[in-house]
Amino acid sequence: MNCNDFIQILDADLDGDPPPAEWSGHAATCPRCALVLRLERTLRSAPRWAESPRLSARSRAAIVSVAGATPMFWRHVAAMAEEAAVSALVGAGMVAMAIYAGPSLWTGAVPEPVRLAVSPYVQPLFSEIGTVGAAFEPLLHQGWGVALISLTGFVVLFAAALSTRALSLRPAG
Repeated sequence: MNCNDFIQILDADLDGDPPPAEWSGHAATCPRCALVLRLERTLRSAPRWAESPRLSARSRAAIVSVAGATPMFWRHVAAMAEEAAVSALVGAGMVAMAIYAGPSLWTGAVPEPVRLAVSPYVQPLFSEIGTVGAAFEPLLHQGWGVALISLTGFVVLFAAALSTRALSLRPAG
């Protein structure tokens, strides 16, 4: 079903007749038709003293063209950016906690037999983390180095969270 079919069905008198099944599916996936359907339902529920509970074809075309002129995506950018920033801050906090508190928790909270049993499996991981971390060691000795690494990590996490939110199938906000 396309937008023109949807509007033709909406214009038809559906009193007592159930709408086609794809009708509600199209309205759920098309922001323009969802807006038209909401307006139509609002006008139908208007009091009897209101002018006309139906939109004329010219008025409906004007509303649909305005709704289609501005992409619906950009209306939700602020909400998506805010959610991505919160996710990035939580992720950065978890990484910082793992870096600073992880080693003492590992030695203090995990029993020795468990550490010895898990050690062969996590040793290669820690070895690779140490290799990658060695490249950043000169930055850690600069006054601005930690801030630069932290900002870079936050931006990467923010971009990942924002991309995930923008590409998700659920509607924004």
